[in-house]
Amino acid sequence: NRFYVENVLEELDQPGEWCLDTETGMLYFWPPEGSVDDGEVVAPANDRLIEIKGNAEEPTMFISISGLTFTQTLSLFPRRGYAVQSDGFAVYLEEAEDCHIVNNLFDQVGGDAVRLQNNNAHNEIVGNEMAYAGAQGVCFNGQGGGNTHTWHAEEGLAGIRLMAAKKPRTIGNLISRNHIHHCGVLEKHAAGIFSFNINAADNVISHNLIHDMPRYGIALQLGLGGNLIEYHDIYRTSSETADTGGIETNRWFVLKEDEDFAHGNVIRYNLVRDDIGCGAYEQPREPIPAQSMRAGGRIWAPYYGWGIYFDNSPMEVTIYGNITIGNVLGGAMILGAGKDVVFENNILVNSSKSQMYWSSISAGGSYGPGEGNRFVRNIVYYTDPDALLIRIGHMPNEAILAESDYNVYFNASGGPLAIDLPNVPAEESFAKWQELGYDTHSIVADPLFVDPANGDYRLRPDSPAFQLGFEPIPVERIGLQHQ
Repeated sequence: NRFYVENVLEELDQPGEWCLDTETGMLYFWPPEGSVDDGEVVAPANDRLIEIKGNAEEPTMFISISGLTFTQTLSLFPRRGYAVQSDGFAVYLEEAEDCHIVNNLFDQVGGDAVRLQNNNAHNEIVGNEMAYAGAQGVCFNGQGGGNTHTWHAEEGLAGIRLMAAKKPRTIGNLISRNHIHHCGVLEKHAAGIFSFNINAADNVISHNLIHDMPRYGIALQLGLGGNLIEYHDIYRTSSETADTGGIETNRWFVLKEDEDFAHGNVIRYNLVRDDIGCGAYEQPREPIPAQSMRAGGRIWAPYYGWGIYFDNSPMEVTIYGNITIGNVLGGAMILGAGKDVVFENNILVNSSKSQMYWSSISAGGSYGPGEGNRFVRNIVYYTDPDALLIRIGHMPNEAILAESDYNVYFNASGGPLAIDLPNVPAEESFAKWQELGYDTHSIVADPLFVDPANGDYRLRPDSPAFQLGFEPIPVERIGLQHQ
């Protein structure tokens, strides 16, 4: 719902602009300053600079690329179909094993900086800087079959899992210590690290610094398998889109009959802050008060986003030891149709509208009730007197949580712990929540952070959270330079 017009000769009226007459091949260019002889003009012609490609019988192996600068490649955006499928790539790997992309600079490439397409295994992408890419920093992708029509299979969850089981596999890759920032310049459905339409298992994604993204920091969409996502510093995401998160999964499942994909993802020890959210919808995205989520043809921010966001039936995900700060609808969102999602030992701080968001049904409505979802031994702290503790979407027709207990809650403004239970006043809602069987052993108390005013959310030794079994989060290991 936002657009721009380009390549109109009549609008070439100031320095820095150019226009291409595609019929005659004439390029018109007004240099930013001086004459064109004073600088260099680059017109990209190639969308792919290095391709490493083998086949199933003989994968390409043991190639290292290090110390290079990749820049000024051609963008293929926009194309028909889902944009993640076809954005061009500076470095491309397919049927590659034990290859290394290490300590390179990717600057202003037109599409993805690094694309791992279809089947790949045990490759390493380590220590690179990826800045101002047209699309993703790093993208795992499976070719074809990833549009929204196949996502909404009539068979519901069973049909989606059957479809996902047919995807290519990317196994045992390492994506670590990369600085990924200001990507998605052209393609706004972009992430620093994106796994889309592919089965991905035993990949380690760790210690990356990701910031200033139009949509996700890290996203896993439409696939199977368990991956480790740990020790990231992620901030200022979702600056140009809504319904998103700093870390997100969407239609990501396990497949018990496959040894590679029998276990789910582990998301641990990440710092996720300032997922902004930016929307322009005709109607409000959620039926919450107008001052919270405004719409009506204008662009609003902050808007409709989460720190860690599980959209559409996550399965067997462990979320442990993360810190989320300054998001919108919550540091966490668990969809009730998910199964065996465990959110434990995390710290959620100062989301502007609500601190947690539990939704009882999926957007597609066809994945069945949730089972085994748990929210235990977490700390939730906020200072906005108008913010909710818990927002419950699509309430109350399915079970949302199997357990919510042994948590520490604190509204530092002195206001009530408000939960939007139907027909229950805010000041009575937490007691009603406990009557429903939730948080009967939880504590309402100051968690005693070391210095929350200056962003130090380590716990003092006398924190009441330790009485409930909370374990300290190793914040000194989070980030780009720490291992």
